[in-house]
Amino acid sequence: MKKRNISSYRVLEDVQMERIHERSMDMLGKLGVEVLGDEARRLFADAGCPVDRNRVYLPRKLVHEAISLKQDEIALYSRTGKRVAFQQDEIHVHNMGGATGIIDGETGALRDANRQDCIDMIKVLDGLDIVDNLVTPVYPQDIDQRLSLFYANKEALKYTTKPLDISGAGSITEAELTYEMLMLFRKSEKEMAEKPLSFAFISPVSPLILGKDETEIMIYLVKKGLPVCCTPCPITGLTAPVTMLGGLTLQNAEMLATFVLARLVDPEAKMIYCARLCSADLAKGIVVVGTPNEAVCSAAAVQMAQYYGLPADVYGAGTNAIMGDQQMAFEKMMEIILPAWAGAHNLSGVGDISKGIAMSYEQMVIDAEIFSAALHSLTALQDDEIDLGFEAIKDKINQGTEIIMHGNTLEYMRSRELYAKNRKLVNYEDYSMWINAEKKTIMEKAKIKVGEMIKSHQQVLDEDQEKELEKIFRFGREKLLK
Repeated sequence: MKKRNISSYRVLEDVQMERIHERSMDMLGKLGVEVLGDEARRLFADAGCPVDRNRVYLPRKLVHEAISLKQDEIALYSRTGKRVAFQQDEIHVHNMGGATGIIDGETGALRDANRQDCIDMIKVLDGLDIVDNLVTPVYPQDIDQRLSLFYANKEALKYTTKPLDISGAGSITEAELTYEMLMLFRKSEKEMAEKPLSFAFISPVSPLILGKDETEIMIYLVKKGLPVCCTPCPITGLTAPVTMLGGLTLQNAEMLATFVLARLVDPEAKMIYCARLCSADLAKGIVVVGTPNEAVCSAAAVQMAQYYGLPADVYGAGTNAIMGDQQMAFEKMMEIILPAWAGAHNLSGVGDISKGIAMSYEQMVIDAEIFSAALHSLTALQDDEIDLGFEAIKDKINQGTEIIMHGNTLEYMRSRELYAKNRKLVNYEDYSMWINAEKKTIMEKAKIKVGEMIKSHQQVLDEDQEKELEKIFRFGREKLLK
């Protein structure tokens, strides 16, 4: 976790936020939302929403009632009790999740993620200090795909003591089984609601569709007291209006529709504004990531979250690059800086390669340093506020005291201000030092570090907990493969 101590960057004027809100309300009230789940439609209808087959129209009054109740602080807890709170001026970092492939950072070679990757990737992420909370990084392809996410979640729980969001599920049955795994680490459902291990995840389909399975799963988990992570993924020019403001408005409308549904289930439901608006290359008809537009839209989404008093989780180290090259470096830094400066509470993207289709072991540890450098730049200058080095200069002039030996230097040389002291992979030596030493590239250093982290990491579950986890998996496998 990093503290943000400078004024926020603002991409949207107040009048633009008001317009986005008002036009979102028009979309919900005049265009409606396609709701494919029976229970979700019933909840909307019982609350007074006009329903025409699957299309539900949300009255302004209902939306205002849902968003007017300010929510308490959202926090996730690890199974060992570690707390990550999404609150003002704190910036947290998590990895990219749900990849199906692994890319070699040096060669660009792509392979399928496998079951061993489920273990090794969590080991690396668990050892990176900058990563505060995790999502399941990869879905193994060497297993029946009906079990892929369920298996990955099981293994992830074994190897991290950090908060781990494993809320994704393909069906209500899988959601129930996943919740059963989570309950191994809580004494009661009440404790789970008070110290949630995970989010209730839902990703609306743009434009304005709430799916059957997604709403069933969200409703089930909200009833259990888990906070909602709503993650719309509209694509400007393809599934959303081509303009950034148009895309932001659609994304916001989908957020509001989900928030209303959550509050119809539980009036005290909490939600994080998890925005994933991205752009398209319209000439080629493909999604592009790592663009200035995406960074600006993430910063704007943070402002919209603040408008409703919600914490924001947005793209962080996203990239369209395939190899660990200059393109990847500048895209990731740009994608981190703008939303972090705007006030984001949680930034994603550690390990992301090629717009999320794959993860990279090497890139995970490099991204940790990119995040560390980027977030360090948002820290206000506070050390030596009283003297500002006056005594050091006076003693140098009057007595010849070398600054490197002065008390001021000795007092502040370990200050958090001095970023270089935290370097792990980045080269800060001059050319002669580098050429006479190891002469390793950052990618070569990253490979070595990954190997060391995997080798040194220990499984963190005790034997009884592991047996219970495997028991649930065996039971779940029978149900999911029917």
